[in-house]
Amino acid sequence: MDTKPLIWIFAGTSEGRELIRLLAAWQVEIIASVATSYGELLLTPQKNLQIMCGRQDYLQIAKFIQEKKPSCVIDATHPYAVAVTGNLKAACKDYGARYLRLLRQKSNTEGCMLMPGYLEAVEYLNGTEGNIVLTTGSNHLEEFTRIRNFNERVFLRMLPFPSSLEKALGLGFKPGNVICIQGPFTEELNRALFRYACAKYVVSKESGPNGGFGAKKKAAESMGASLIVIERTEEKDGTDLLGVLNELERQGLA
Repeated sequence: MDTKPLIWIFAGTSEGRELIRLLAAWQVEIIASVATSYGELLLTPQKNLQIMCGRQDYLQIAKFIQEKKPSCVIDATHPYAVAVTGNLKAACKDYGARYLRLLRQKSNTEGCMLMPGYLEAVEYLNGTEGNIVLTTGSNHLEEFTRIRNFNERVFLRMLPFPSSLEKALGLGFKPGNVICIQGPFTEELNRALFRYACAKYVVSKESGPNGGFGAKKKAAESMGASLIVIERTEEKDGTDLLGVLNELERQGLA
């Protein structure tokens, strides 16, 4: 029996999960890599799918490519997961694996305050008054402890991970200012959360339409809150979901 082609997908976005679903009927085997058990829960089981859970560095990626020899490696990680993308690109180049980047669509940031990084956002917020809602996750909480009176001013909205809550409380964020909830978030729910926090500022990534950025932007505007956006790193290579499917067909994997 012929061995089916193997496609290795780093499925860190809803676009990546949709790609996996669309490949269910293809004569391929899929290994989906997710960073956390939460990411694993978001994937729907299907016959041609195996899931690998856990973060991987360059050496682990390179070892997998050498051992499994995937027909294609698809990078469907979040636009802000720049380290993972860098490792994937380098390992694929070094060991001769086909690499495809599935890009997330950009959002309209007109009217937002764009910041090149987290520290620049912190520096700006230190010159302001009023409450702040962070919707950027738990990875950069340390930077925001540099805001004056952060434990009074800053509210966090994050996924309901025990480790994230423990980290936030350990850094000194007040329990009453931490909102653990899973999206997607409608404009109405965003507005309710911003109203609860009496938010004057909302800090966000530019997570694209599929990441709920539009609903967040409308909610902030309706509440009179300034939306501070941490800019993405510009990516020159990559395509959308349809483009990835077309390329897989061109490679004879359909």
